[in-house]
Amino acid sequence: MASPKLLLLALALTPLLAAGACSNDVETSGTGGAGAGTTTSTGGAAPTTPDSYCEGRVARDAACNGTPTETVAQCLASPNTNCLFDLARDEIVAALVACLNGRPCNEGDDLCFYQVGADAPVAGQAEYQTACTAKHDACVTGFSTDYCGFTIGSSPTFATLTACFDLACADVKACLDGALPASCQ
Repeated sequence: MASPKLLLLALALTPLLAAGACSNDVETSGTGGAGAGTTTSTGGAAPTTPDSYCEGRVARDAACNGTPTETVAQCLASPNTNCLFDLARDEIVAALVACLNGRPCNEGDDLCFYQVGADAPVAGQAEYQTACTAKHDACVTGFSTDYCGFTIGSSPTFATLTACFDLACADVKACLDGALPASCQ
C-alpha cells in the first residue's frame, strides 16, 4: 500500500491542462500560507473546514457508489485530509474543496488539484514550475514530473521547493519531500 504522502502527491501534483475546469471563481480570504490555519472563509458562506470537506467527500462517495467507502471520522483521521489542509494555501481551500466534492462521479481529482492552484497563481509558482521542468529534463530519472504540476502551495513553499533544484539530481527528490508539511510526510 502506498504511503499517504505518495497518494496525496500523486493526486496533488499531476498536471492536467484542461481549460476552465473547476475555475477559481469563489471569492476567498485567508492568510495565504500553507499550514497557517485549518479554515478558509468564503465571503458570507460558512468556512471550509476539514469537517465540511469530509462531510462533502462522504456524501459524494455515497451518491456515486450507493454507499460511502469511508465515514466522516475516517476521513478526518486520514493523513491525506491533514496534508490537504496543511499544504493548500488558505485562499484556495474553499475552491479546491468545492471542486473535489462537486466533480462528476466518473472524474478523478487530479484536475481539481492542478487547476484550482493554476487559476489563482502566487509569486514564485511559475518560477518553481519552470525550474522543476528544467531540472527534471536534466535529471531524467531523479524525480517524477508530478512534482512540476504542483500548484496549491504558498509563495514561501514554492521558494523552498525551488531551492531544491540547485542540488544534485540524486538529492532533489529527498529535498522536495522534506520541504512538505510534516502532515504530508
